[in-house]
Parts: sequence; structure tokens; C-alpha cells
Amino acid sequence: MAWTSFAAQGIERVIVTGDRLRGDDPAVKAAPWGFVLDGTPEGEQPNVYAELEQHQLEREPPPDADVAVLAEPEEYRDLDIAKLRRDLRVAVGTTVAGGAGRVVTFKRGARFLADSELVRALPDAFETRGKG
Repeated sequence: MAWTSFAAQGIERVIVTGDRLRGDDPAVKAAPWGFVLDGTPEGEQPNVYAELEQHQLEREPPPDADVAVLAEPEEYRDLDIAKLRRDLRVAVGTTVAGGAGRVVTFKRGARFLADSELVRALPDAFETRGKG
């Protein structure tokens, strides 16, 4: 029984997973690696993905670490905060024609990160007080 689908030189057709062929069939003789004994339980059949994973683990063992993440985490740091001295109307975005998308109003005392685009654009509208 074919445990995987494949095509190989010397075989005139594509073999599909589950194809049952006799041991003397030319396809079985040409590619014995693609077949297992009929009735072999699925868990005992070759598993390409498990073999690849095992090969990868042997080539590149996992690091001695408590956890694996994709990007290096950054430690938290308190950020400088800027507080609005007065109410502020802000045009946000643009329309297709290039005009202001919408206007948002922020009340006096609203807090923003000191390095935000808004604070950089209008620094006199804010008082900056270090952390928190």
C-alpha cells in the first residue's frame, strides 16, 4: 500500500496515497520506499513531517531557554508624558481629495506620550513632566 503520493522514474503513472499494489507490481519494484505492507496501521507508517522535524532538531537543537519568541522583548520603561495646557482640535487623516479627514477635540489635561507626533507638532500646547 502506498503511504504517500508520488511520481518516480520508471513508473508510468502517479501513485496516490492508499493505492494497493501487489509486491511484484513494477511500481513497487521501482520505488519500494513509497510502500508499506497492506494493513500497516497509520501510526506505524512513515511520516515525512515527523522525520523532517526530527532531522531539524538534530541539526539545530533548541536553545537552553525558558521560552522562545519571534522578536526580542523590550523591557518596560516609564515614558515621559505631556499634558495639554488647553483644549486642542486636531485634524486627523485626509480625504480622497486631500482635505482633512475629521477633526477630533482633546480637552485640557489630556495626556500623551511626550515623543508623540502631536506633541512634536505643537510643543507649546503641552507641559512635559517626566514620568507618569
